[in-house]
Amino acid sequence: MSEKDINTNFENNNELREGEILKNENSFEDIPPRPIDPQPHTQNSYGGFSQKWNYERHEQKMRNKGKVAKALALTMSFLFVITLTAFVTYYYVDNHLDNGNNSIFSGTKNNNSNTDVNINEKVTYAERDDATEVISQYTGAELTSQEIINLATPSVVGIKTMIEQYYSFYGTQTYEGVGSGFIITEDGYIITNYHVIEDAVSIKVVMSDGTEYDAETVGFDSLSDVAVLKIEAENLPALVVGNSEAVVAGDTVIAIGCPSGIDLAGTATRGMVSKVNREIAITDYYGRNQKIMNVIQIDAAINPGNSGGPLLNSRGEVIGINTLKLSSTSYEGIGFALPINGVMALVDQICENGAVVERPADSFVTGKAALGISYREITPSESRKYSLPQGVLAVLVYQGGAAQKGGIKSGDIIVEFDGVEVTTDDKLIELLDSKKPGDVVKVKVYRDEEYKTLDVTLTEASE
Repeated sequence: MSEKDINTNFENNNELREGEILKNENSFEDIPPRPIDPQPHTQNSYGGFSQKWNYERHEQKMRNKGKVAKALALTMSFLFVITLTAFVTYYYVDNHLDNGNNSIFSGTKNNNSNTDVNINEKVTYAERDDATEVISQYTGAELTSQEIINLATPSVVGIKTMIEQYYSFYGTQTYEGVGSGFIITEDGYIITNYHVIEDAVSIKVVMSDGTEYDAETVGFDSLSDVAVLKIEAENLPALVVGNSEAVVAGDTVIAIGCPSGIDLAGTATRGMVSKVNREIAITDYYGRNQKIMNVIQIDAAINPGNSGGPLLNSRGEVIGINTLKLSSTSYEGIGFALPINGVMALVDQICENGAVVERPADSFVTGKAALGISYREITPSESRKYSLPQGVLAVLVYQGGAAQKGGIKSGDIIVEFDGVEVTTDDKLIELLDSKKPGDVVKVKVYRDEEYKTLDVTLTEASE
């Protein structure tokens, strides 16, 4: 089998439509590819130790069954593994079909959402004259912890989700997830974390008095982990939005949410700001960087179920969204909140478009550099057998992605990236992780028994 025959199997479709993936009908050696941009995981290396940045959503232990099922699946026959991985590949392709590598459009607009919403006209900011009229207890002055809790608790909600996941041996399993959120407008707009509602088939909002509402998803941004919900209600107690740029280390803060479930809704924890603009890296299961976030570090206790709840300053104003913590038996009091200024810059777009269509230049989150392909290695034995160079085979090329725009085609073998030889997929990912979105790199490929060097402008990876 010649190299030309192999590349013929991966010949591009010249008539492309937006959102299409360039792919072949017959995979190389029938082995499905892995994506060059794997789904992000919360694993991270911090202080020299491998730790987890835990997105804290309280869930039942059904995930453990899923892990066991996956482990058992690995012991099945070769045919079963091929079938399963082919299904996963199809699922990955299907989920990225519309977006390609567009990291900006990461939300899905609900068809019932109001496209005319200008959320900033409805939100009460601390610096506005009408701020003191929102809640009679709010004065803009320093408050005691008791006053802050009394002021904010009616505005903090519990979020219950029903999540369905398919496992090989157990079939479709349904379990409940619990998180927190807070009201930002009197007519029912609520902010939470995206991971709280991710994969949910139904969402209910539980008010502080126990009243429940069905909620619809207005939109979300998975990269920044922000989501907006809407319930049909009026005259709700909305929180006052403060200024996270004014936060300094040592400021007193209070976090309110639903640790361990709805039964403990309204739980408040008190602490201080440990550091502002703390830069943390979120990595995937392989330890590869997925995004960089600049967050507020706090020592107030953050527990499962607190995700999406408000972080309040000493005046009872929201300055952040409680999102994650450093999880280890060796560490205590290391939690993180998304800065509210950066969040509100995204919320307006989410309410209008269902997603972030133009990420601010000073965004608190930056995605990793993306090439926009799925791939597999050309192994040494394959290289000898087919007289091909060792490298990384571009199996799928995403329409609108960096590779497609730079001229890389499905079936190309990447042998050099930014002047460095590439013989394995790990080497390619290592080199890609050293770059940032917008960088222009020279990529050398082997195609039709010839070598070509292409200029590729890297894009920002989506989640």
